[in-house]
Amino acid sequence: MKLDKLPVNNETMCVQVVSSNTDHMIYCLDENADVIQVTSISEATTDEVIAMIPHMVILVLNPHRVFDMMCGYKLRAGHIFEPDFYPYDHLAWRYFLDKEKLFIVREFAKQKNVVNYESSEEYHQNKHRITDYIFARPTPIELKDETMHQRMVEARRYELDALQKCVISC
Repeated sequence: MKLDKLPVNNETMCVQVVSSNTDHMIYCLDENADVIQVTSISEATTDEVIAMIPHMVILVLNPHRVFDMMCGYKLRAGHIFEPDFYPYDHLAWRYFLDKEKLFIVREFAKQKNVVNYESSEEYHQNKHRITDYIFARPTPIELKDETMHQRMVEARRYELDALQKCVISC
């Protein structure tokens, strides 16, 4: 199947492709990780969908990969309940990325796409974004309990390692 280019809103910071076999949902996210455009495509391969997206940061996910990522995060964080399993076309995918993770995804894309990115001025301005996210103490329990903080550091590190494998930069 031959597909044309997908028109993408000018405010798009990242395109999130959520696939289930030959069915795909394409979410265009703005700088606040809010969905500004949604497109559904059926009967196409993931490679065909990616090829029709103009030069952009692309995050390719499927329900099983995200479920495994959320399970791994919860396991390392010490949660006892299994996360929800979302179908590929559920708008809950929009809540998968927050603003901070969106900028981390963009950093991963730059690292994959730009030669000598680590020697650029932009890298030196943003190099702590990923480590700040991993080592942050966003919850009161992490401020009080060092063991819990170490568990959450391991959980966030696992989450970002899994997320990095999903990033494509065209």
